[in-house]
Amino acid sequence: MEIVNSILFSAKLPESMVTREQAKAAVEQMRSQAADMREMSLGEINAEISAARSERKAKKKRAGEK
Repeated sequence: MEIVNSILFSAKLPESMVTREQAKAAVEQMRSQAADMREMSLGEINAEISAARSERKAKKKRAGEK
């Protein structure tokens, strides 16, 4: 499993349009994957927020922004 933009389960949008049934199936699959994961503690949530802010700040600094 890969963490992408802090999403802790696999999520990829299809290249083409999907039917309502396909969308429902995809949501149910994500729910199933998420149900197997433990909830994050407040400390873990705050650490994720801090890491995202630090990453954003570093990107801006590399791009020459302040």
